[in-house]
Amino acid sequence: MIYSFCREMDFPPDATDAISGAYNKITADAKMYDKLIAAADEYVNTDSEDYRKLISGIGDTLKISEYTVNLILVIYTLEKYTKKMFAEKGYSETLYHDTMKDTLYKLNECKKMYNVWGIFALGWYRLFCKCRVFTLGRLQYELYSAPTDYKDVIKKGEPILNCHIPGGSKLIDSDVEESLKLAKEFFNKDPLILTCHSWLLYPPYEELYGSNMRAFYDRWDIVRIDEDDWDFWRVFYKERLDDVKEEELKTSLQKKMYLFIKNGGKMGTGLAYMVY
Repeated sequence: MIYSFCREMDFPPDATDAISGAYNKITADAKMYDKLIAAADEYVNTDSEDYRKLISGIGDTLKISEYTVNLILVIYTLEKYTKKMFAEKGYSETLYHDTMKDTLYKLNECKKMYNVWGIFALGWYRLFCKCRVFTLGRLQYELYSAPTDYKDVIKKGEPILNCHIPGGSKLIDSDVEESLKLAKEFFNKDPLILTCHSWLLYPPYEELYGSNMRAFYDRWDIVRIDEDDWDFWRVFYKERLDDVKEEELKTSLQKKMYLFIKNGGKMGTGLAYMVY
């Protein structure tokens, strides 16, 4: 189960070996395996946070990184529960594959952040396991409730799609356009009403963007901005600016953002809506 999923999602060979090895270690211990099964049931079938205690016990007992155990829990739940749910709802195997490919992106982020094959965004994948997030082309769409009133278009609390921008590839405007068309067809919505809360929609960053990121930014009507640094890691793969070494910055955006912050710029996010 775990090995085949890793291969299907194109995990690096070293990651596949590490995760499969850790899973085999868990299954060899009947008590720890029972905890994994119980945690998966809690994870997908309830809103309780008790699954965290169960999996922390696994990592502590078997000396496996909590991030690796996190990923094993997610893969186990997806393959045991969510894959069946997709089939029952009539969703294609291709949609399942495309949606769960997000695990590869989060796997690589965890490796960059902590030098461990695993994931740290465990709460995020609960949405995937409950069939609330779908990847359609370049973007992801979450079944959501409108966070605010927006003009005469939608009221706070009404159903809406929350747009997410996964890593893994460049944000090309033509790919964004194709994804929006796919979403309009998949959800049978015309117009397609979306919300998004992201660092990509923070107005002070606009001057740092290239043409494709600027095109994405321009698609949205920003209704609120927040000064915060909770997305700092998404740019630098570090938790603090003090941990960032200027000579190690690789992308033009990293270099521009680093200078922006060093020169007193405040980090933040924007909440926005789109009617497509």
